Amino acid sequence: MTPDFADSIDGGAESTALTTCSAAEILAARDAELISEIPVQAVAAQLGDVAVDVVKLLELQVKLFESELRQSTQQLVQPTVQFAGAYVLGTASLIVLLFAISAGLEQMLGVAPWVALLIVAGAGAAITYIAIQTGISQLKTPRISFAKSKEELMRNAAVVASMTKTSRP
Repeated sequence: MTPDFADSIDGGAESTALTTCSAAEILAARDAELISEIPVQAVAAQLGDVAVDVVKLLELQVKLFESELRQSTQQLVQPTVQFAGAYVLGTASLIVLLFAISAGLEQMLGVAPWVALLIVAGAGAAITYIAIQTGISQLKTPRISFAKSKEELMRNAAVVASMTKTSRP
């Protein structure tokens, strides 16, 4: 506001200083308010974006985990069912086979029935031991692996950490 204009309105210089000072104070207060609000709004917007991204990452991480769990379960179920079927069929067949071998030994070697049964039982026990040891060694190898989920979780954690570092004022 120019002094000439202020004089024409109020007729005095006193009001000019007061009006100029008030306008300057109002502008300074407005500028301070705008400056203080901008970083808060920007940080709030960035934190909102980070929160949305974190939720999306968690949802994707859960989906990846479920997929790997389903795949690992299938890898365990199929061999277990096959093993159970083979066990039932093998047990029934083995009983008949062992009696047949025992009867054959009786006739071919002319040994007593209890000796033939003892020979067949010993051979069956040895074969059973070998089969059990083979099965145990195969079960020791890990079948369930969540390597993809673990790798993706570590990558997501690094992304979230970098996002929070860059969003700090």
